[in-house]
Amino acid sequence: MRALFFIYGIAALIISSLFASLFFKHYKKEHINRITNWMSVIFFGYFSLFILSFLWLFDFLSYSPKDFNFIYSFVVFVQTLILFKVAYSFKKEKSVLYLLVFYLISLAAILLSFPSLSLLILAISFFLTLILSFSFISSSEKSKNDGYVLALYSCISLIFEFLLLLDIGEAFLFSLISNFIFLIFIAYFLKDVEKYPLKSSIKIHITERPYLLVFMRYFIFIVVLVNFVLISTIGIHELSHVLVSRAYGCESRTILYEEGRYPYSEIVCDDLSGKFFITFAGSLIPILVGLLLFFLGGSFIRPVSFLIIGFNLVASFRDFKEIGFTDNIIFATLIFGGIFLFMGLVFVSRFMVREHPHTSFA
Repeated sequence: MRALFFIYGIAALIISSLFASLFFKHYKKEHINRITNWMSVIFFGYFSLFILSFLWLFDFLSYSPKDFNFIYSFVVFVQTLILFKVAYSFKKEKSVLYLLVFYLISLAAILLSFPSLSLLILAISFFLTLILSFSFISSSEKSKNDGYVLALYSCISLIFEFLLLLDIGEAFLFSLISNFIFLIFIAYFLKDVEKYPLKSSIKIHITERPYLLVFMRYFIFIVVLVNFVLISTIGIHELSHVLVSRAYGCESRTILYEEGRYPYSEIVCDDLSGKFFITFAGSLIPILVGLLLFFLGGSFIRPVSFLIIGFNLVASFRDFKEIGFTDNIIFATLIFGGIFLFMGLVFVSRFMVREHPHTSFA
C-alpha cells in the first residue's frame, strides 16, 4: 500500500503542476484566460490529494478508504463544476445549464437518501463529465481529441465506481488509474487550449502610478476587509450554535474572547439529543451564507463568499472533532479552508485591479 501512496502522490503532484503551469502560461491572455483560470482551480484539489498521500505514506495520518472516497468525491465535484463552466464557454448553450441543475438536484437527493453517498456522488459526477465531453468533441476540431480523452476518463471511472458499489476492488487503486487518464486529458488541454474558439472583448487602459502607493492602498484595504470578514464569520458561526441550541431548549451565551482560547459558545443542555445539530449548525450556516452570496452577489461579493467559507472551515475543526469526524476529514477541511482563503484573497486583489485599471504595478 505504501507504494500506491507514493505513486498516487507523485501522480497528483504532476496533475497539480500541469494546472499551475496552465495558469502561469495563460493568465495574461485575455482570449482564453476565462477558461484557463477556472481550470487552474482544480490544482488545489489534486495538490491536497498529494499532501494527504504523503501524510498516509509516512503515517502522520491513518488511511481510511471511507475518508478517501469522501475527500476524492469533493475534489471530483469541484472538478465537474469547473468542466461545466468550460463547456458553457464554448457555445453558451442552455442545455449545459439544464445539466448543471440536474447535477445539483441529483447530488442533493443522494445526500438525503443514500448512505454510500461518496461513491454515488463520484458515479454521477463522472456520468455528467461524460456528457460534457461531447461539448469538447462537438465544439471544434481543435478540442476534439481533448473530448475523446475526457470521455475515456469518464467511462473508465464510471466502471470503477460501479465495481466499488458492488464491493469489488480498491478505491485508491481505481482512483490512481483514473488520475493517469485525467493526466493525459490535461496534457492535451494544455497543448490545444490556445486554439479553442474563444474571444474576449475586454480592454483595459492602464497608466502608471508609483508602486509603493498602489501596494499600500491595496494592502490596507485587503487587511481591513479580511479582518471584517473574519469577525463576521465567527459571529455567524457562534450565533448559529446559539440559535439552534435555543430551539432545543438549551441555555447559552456567546463568549467572544477568553484569554488563551479561541472564541466559542458555552451551551448547557439537559437533553443531549440535539447535540449533533447544535454543533453542526455553526459549520453549516456560514457555508450556506457564503454560497448564497456567491450565487446572488456581484463581482465584489463573490470573493468575500470565498473568505467566509474559508474562515468557517478553518474555525470549525473543533466542531468536527466534537461531531466525531476522523483526522483525515478534519485535516482535509483545513486544507480546503486554506484554499478558499487563498482564492478569496486572489479574487479580491483581482477585483481591485480590474475596478481601478488606472493603477499599475509596472
